[in-house]
Amino acid sequence: MKKITFIIILSFIFFIPLCAEPNGVNTVNLDNIEPGKLRAGLELGWPVSGVTAGYHITDLMEVNVTVGSLLQRNSFALGGSLLFTLVNLEVEDQKLPLNVGPLAYVAFTGNDLDASVGAITRLEYDFNFPLNLYFQAGMVVNIGQDSLFSWPFALGARYIF
Repeated sequence: MKKITFIIILSFIFFIPLCAEPNGVNTVNLDNIEPGKLRAGLELGWPVSGVTAGYHITDLMEVNVTVGSLLQRNSFALGGSLLFTLVNLEVEDQKLPLNVGPLAYVAFTGNDLDASVGAITRLEYDFNFPLNLYFQAGMVVNIGQDSLFSWPFALGARYIF
C-alpha cells in the first residue's frame, strides 16, 4: 500500500507541471532595465536641500544619494535612500511609480553631528524627454537633535542619463 501511494504522489508531482498553462504564471523581470538609468539633479526640501543622484539597479529598486545642507543653519548633510517600486500608477497611459524605502541622513554642523533614520515614500514622473520630477515625504527619527521625530519632504528634478 505504501508503494502504491508513493507512486501516485510521485506521478502527480511530475504530471501537474506538464498540465500547467505556459502563460498562466505572471513573472517580474528584474533584469530588463535599460542601460543608462542614472539620474542626477537638484532636490529642494526640508530638512535637506542639495544635489541628488539616483541609479536604478533594477526596474524595482533605486539607490539615491543627496549632498547638501540643512535649511535652518549652516551645515553639511549627506543622505541616502534605497527605494523599492510598489506599483506603477497609470494615468492616461503615463506611468507614475510609487516607491517606498528606508532613508538616512547625517548632518555636520560645527562640532555637532546629527543623524536621522526613517522611511520615505516617493511619487515620480518621467517625461518623454530625459527629465524626471518627483515628490517625496516620510517620517524619520532624529538622533542628536532637539525633536525626536520629523516629517521630511522634498521636490526634485533630475536629468536622466
